[in-house]
Amino acid sequence: MRSAMLVAACSFIAAATTAQAQTIAGTVRDTTGALMPGVTVEAASPALIEKLRSVVTDGTGQYKKFANVKIGIGDAVLIRTGRWALRAAKGPWNSAREAAGLHVSVMPWLKQRDVSLLGSDAVNDVQPSGVAGGSGEAANRPVHTLSIAIMGMPLVDNGYFEDAAQEAARLKRWDFFMTVQLTKITGGTATPFNALGVF
Repeated sequence: MRSAMLVAACSFIAAATTAQAQTIAGTVRDTTGALMPGVTVEAASPALIEKLRSVVTDGTGQYKKFANVKIGIGDAVLIRTGRWALRAAKGPWNSAREAAGLHVSVMPWLKQRDVSLLGSDAVNDVQPSGVAGGSGEAANRPVHTLSIAIMGMPLVDNGYFEDAAQEAARLKRWDFFMTVQLTKITGGTATPFNALGVF
């Protein structure tokens, strides 16, 4: 694993994706499917220091980044949706049914960058998933299905990234080295772990 990147929560105001992330790529199209260059895509969240970030789509209607961090081969991408801050402010709720997360439409973007691990402070998939039709894991958690079964990429669910986010914000640095100590569980498909981030 080359490095990890912590992505703070943002709400994109664009039809291209419902993903909750600070560094993400996408294309903005109108209702007829035509590309829309020159559109401002905004990411807003009380978790952001500056409260609002924006980029403008290029000539092909694409927007590319918010955090000035490149994601590439072997990187771990950690998505911080603000789940723990929301829980502290408003109390517990059924986050398995209603939570910010990635929309399945970002999976080609992650595959193109050959990311080695995807983590979230929730369940990775936006809940509800927004996938119409179908049933079971594939419809309810398509990011899980594609990550694990198709891409062979491990996932971290329900991670606690608040301390790392605080340090990243203090240093104004969103990439860092991460090492993970796993607990081997014979016959298990998941494990608790400890991670250490070095900025």
